[in-house]
Amino acid sequence: MKLRLLPLAAADLEGIALYVADHNPRAAFALVKAIESRFRQILIYPLSGRCRDDLGPRLPTS
Repeated sequence: MKLRLLPLAAADLEGIALYVADHNPRAAFALVKAIESRFRQILIYPLSGRCRDDLGPRLPTS
């Protein structure tokens, strides 16, 4: 399975990273790496995490 971020999600991630980088570049890098790590975990274990029906029907989150 391959991860594909929607353009809006990619833009959100970039915006978050740029905001954090303005204050702490190392923290921004670590944050992006942590998010990418979570993406990989979800690809390997797609049913991991908690269901967040408030975000969408049967939407699992970590």
